[in-house]
Amino acid sequence: ILKLNENDMSLLNRWIENIWKENLSFKDLASLGPREFRTSTGRYITLDYKPIYLEGEKKKLDKIICIATDKTKQRGLEKELELDKEKVSFVNKLLQNPVDFGDLMSDTLELFEAYSVIKEMDEGELFRKFHTLKARYGQFGLKEITTFIDKIENCLSIGTLEELDTKVDLLKEKFE
Repeated sequence: ILKLNENDMSLLNRWIENIWKENLSFKDLASLGPREFRTSTGRYITLDYKPIYLEGEKKKLDKIICIATDKTKQRGLEKELELDKEKVSFVNKLLQNPVDFGDLMSDTLELFEAYSVIKEMDEGELFRKFHTLKARYGQFGLKEITTFIDKIENCLSIGTLEELDTKVDLLKEKFE
């Protein structure tokens, strides 16, 4: 159900073995078990564990109940709240520094226009220009744009230039 990779499955099996050995209390080991996973359909599920002890014995485990709770809606609402906070922060910073933001827009457009020429001449210079833009967008709290620029920087730093044009095009779309 959890669709764990080999390493995570090994950890889960060791966790289960240690629970049934009962060298440590269930209460101490419960927090070490898997706490969450994402389904193949993108749902976010949290896991909680409840022990059932043998009747008359408070420390001898009989069974463990795993309670799975779908937190997809909650996660979505949390993301929306975070985006709303980012937007408010951006508007505040924009109102405090309108000229700086105008300069940033202008510099971004200039970089897009000069992109192909700079790419052919000096990849290091291109990296520096995108890195500077990322920092400047970061000052305005525009995480989505900085994430796109970070992907461009990664292409430049590891040399996957065949992906570079696609990433820059995606940034242009996001910028527009």
